[in-house]
Amino acid sequence: MCSSDLRAWGDNRFGQAAIPASLTGAVAVAAGHFHSVALRPDGTVVCWGDNSALQSTVPPGLSGVVAIAAGAAHTVALKSDGSLVSWGSNDRRQTTAPANLPRIARIAAGDYHTLALSRQGMIFAWGDTAQKQVAVPSRISPSIAISAGAGYSLALTATGNAVGWGTPAVAAQSNPQTNLFAVSAGFQAAAGIRARIDGDQDGIDDGTEVALGLSSVVPDTDQDGLEDGVELRLGLNPLATDSDQDGV
Repeated sequence: MCSSDLRAWGDNRFGQAAIPASLTGAVAVAAGHFHSVALRPDGTVVCWGDNSALQSTVPPGLSGVVAIAAGAAHTVALKSDGSLVSWGSNDRRQTTAPANLPRIARIAAGDYHTLALSRQGMIFAWGDTAQKQVAVPSRISPSIAISAGAGYSLALTATGNAVGWGTPAVAAQSNPQTNLFAVSAGFQAAAGIRARIDGDQDGIDDGTEVALGLSSVVPDTDQDGLEDGVELRLGLNPLATDSDQDGV
């Protein structure tokens, strides 16, 4: 179902895919188990779908919101002053934020827990503790991004490393993920986007150069005066000084 520039699809048993007709624009969206959330350009929030835990009942007068997150049956909003507002199910204290939180820069909501990242890169977590998803490891500070899944949490450190904790099957990383610039925690799987690293600044990322047999340290592998990236764009062979064997 759609409304102006918004789109929603999938299970609609609770009306969670039926975008309100009055909602004609949004700058961010979030989806819980059976409810949906949208952030309007003016900083107000709209919720629809299941409201059995009041997760779709936006607090009166809420404004100045810059980010939103949705858990299984709770909703979290981040205001421009760095403060949080939460509503909906609190059966596992997922809407009860710790006292004296510093100014927050990012938020994330798992099924039954909530994460917040301060402007100094510190992570705070509260809610369900069954899988230790709120036991933030000290080694991950400072961080630049957070995400929350079903029983686990994920953070991206300032050095580009992904660190997870909580549900053992997801959080335990036998193959640590590095050189990332974005992470996302799904229901039982995590994903990340690897940063393109171009050590020799020739326009080709290191991974591609290694795969092609090129040097990732020297920008001109064949030393013919043309950088590898330039040669590839021109259709030349960056491994041969005379691609067409014409003597030039």
